[in-house]
Formats: sequence, C-alpha cells, structure tokens
Amino acid sequence: TACQIDMLRSRDLKGPGVVFCPPPTLPLWRRPPKVFIDLSHEGRGRCPYCGTTYQLAAGVKIAAGH
Repeated sequence: TACQIDMLRSRDLKGPGVVFCPPPTLPLWRRPPKVFIDLSHEGRGRCPYCGTTYQLAAGVKIAAGH
C-alpha cells in the first residue's frame, strides 16, 4: 500500500542495512519485481514500485559489514 511505513527490527534485515520489497508475506499476484532497499545511510528507504517506506525501529543498529 502506498504511504505505508514498515518499522523494521534487526531480524528483518537481509544484509547490513538492506531489506527487499515486496515482503514475502505479500500474495504472489500482488508482487512487483524484487527491489533491494538500502537503509544504511538514513535508516529508511522507499520502494519505487509500491511506495512503501521501510524504516529502522528506534534503537535498531545495523551490523557492520566485513
């Protein structure tokens, strides 16, 4: 849904500061192409297809890379 904001926990991240849209819980017929969204710079990002904003919940830290 456009303008929806998903607050994310550490376990929701798919890598250091990365999530993907659409979420796996979305029905297959409603899924746009998979888009990786980088949250590592501002703690939030927006899907260009559906408009969902993903934001790190308060206190969530991004694990360092290598």
